[in-house]
Amino acid sequence: MVYVRPNDPIDELEAFARDTCLNNKRLKFYEYSGLTMKEGLQKFIDETGVTGVLVGLRGTDPHGKDVKALIPTDNGWPSFLRIHPILDWDYSDVWAYIRRNNIPYCHLYDQGFTSLGEAKNTRRNPALKRPDGSYKPAFGLIDPSLERDSRM
Repeated sequence: MVYVRPNDPIDELEAFARDTCLNNKRLKFYEYSGLTMKEGLQKFIDETGVTGVLVGLRGTDPHGKDVKALIPTDNGWPSFLRIHPILDWDYSDVWAYIRRNNIPYCHLYDQGFTSLGEAKNTRRNPALKRPDGSYKPAFGLIDPSLERDSRM
């Protein structure tokens, strides 16, 4: 797992990523701080020699429309093959798979968050707010086009 730490990280998300790797001996956690995404990925490639990276991008994500399942990185980025195994999935497919297979996920998704970025630009999704002020979990989002409404 490669994690290029943002300037304003979400503590719960960092803890989840570390705990996931600690609890799964098949995963190794590579964390890079104080670097841009390009710099962090280059350091990862240099340290590991990895030539392909699994990416969780979906075709419905921003910048996902014209991506192919297997595609080299763009010019100016560290060189590796980007592998998009869930490119044809939509929001509900992801949550159905997670729930059906009991895949662990960050608990913030149970608190009304649908997209996690940096602490300064992430909030609960207004589309999940109940009349009593509480929030439905992320898998309760009905309109997937509102997934990124938890980012400012």
